[in-house]
Amino acid sequence: MSLLLDVQDLRLTLPSREHSFSPVDGVSFSLSPGEALGLVGESGCGKSLTALSLLRLVPEGSGISGRALFEGQNLLQLPDEAMRQVRGSRLAMIFQEPMTCLNPLLRIGDQVSEAILIHEKVSRREAEERSIALLKQVGIPIPERRARDFPHQLSGGMRQRTMIAMALVLKPSLLIADEPTTALDVTIQAQILDLLGSLQQEYGMAVLFISHDMGVVSRVAGRVAVMYAGRIVEQGKVDEVLRHPRHPYTKGLLSSRPELGRKGLSGIAGTVPDPKRFPPACRFHPRCPIVEDVCREKEPDLSEVSSGHLSRCWKAETLKA
Repeated sequence: MSLLLDVQDLRLTLPSREHSFSPVDGVSFSLSPGEALGLVGESGCGKSLTALSLLRLVPEGSGISGRALFEGQNLLQLPDEAMRQVRGSRLAMIFQEPMTCLNPLLRIGDQVSEAILIHEKVSRREAEERSIALLKQVGIPIPERRARDFPHQLSGGMRQRTMIAMALVLKPSLLIADEPTTALDVTIQAQILDLLGSLQQEYGMAVLFISHDMGVVSRVAGRVAVMYAGRIVEQGKVDEVLRHPRHPYTKGLLSSRPELGRKGLSGIAGTVPDPKRFPPACRFHPRCPIVEDVCREKEPDLSEVSSGHLSRCWKAETLKA
């Protein structure tokens, strides 16, 4: 099966007063039609910036290099107008904070209808009917009435469902979901994850699911890419990575998950480095519990340790859970 999205050596360069820096630095991954891939890591690792780079929604003056083939077109080389046609129609994104993305001055129904009116030649009435039908599909009760509400009149779960409706209104072939359940309580979080799973099956779309929570990703994705300090450090099938992590950062993420019966958590020492000053050689070595001299001297490549399982660690072969 041909790839829907093939990202190779994606790099985002941002200007600063001191010097330019790359919070996304040589990222590569791929997605097949209908597949779900999880992109996991702590806050500040570059996950959201990776998605925004693909959409070319980055600050003015930024530089994006590499290749991102989507349905045969390189997103990084499309003219602005062509990119605007792709964005929101064939490639859509659910952003992390609904209240910063929804216009507080516009009614919910109008915001869902807007994408239809921009991309398709339909009447306003037809757009409104389709938006109400979609609000109902994503589980918003009494959608005819809710369509006339403003964002502040909705609960957090309903605002997130509205964001999902806005992203799916044109039936994209790829949906990027950037931590869509972070601000929700556990019950609503489970409902949103189930909703995304059922909509993915119904629409047959691929999903790039961004999260800091490996447990959440294991529910929605078949493969996972673990990101640290602008790099992919491990990648493989979710079950394989959960059972046999081959990078100490992945092991740290897994050990910091609360689990029934586990006594205490054993998090990761230190913090994610400033992207303006990434450590030399292996970027995880200042926090790594098994660091060796070679880790401080040279960065390892992202190499295959078993079929389809990649790791960027000098000790990947001996790291078995």
